[in-house]
Amino acid sequence: MGGKVLIYKQNKMAARIIYKSYYILFVTQYWHHTKKKH
Repeated sequence: MGGKVLIYKQNKMAARIIYKSYYILFVTQYWHHTKKKH
């Protein structure tokens, strides 16, 4: 049971990192898009 909790925690951490990187990517892409327009 302890192993399952550890895997869950690792997955949660990885998901957070992936989400953060995708968010940064989206924000930079959007910012460049609006910057080009003006």
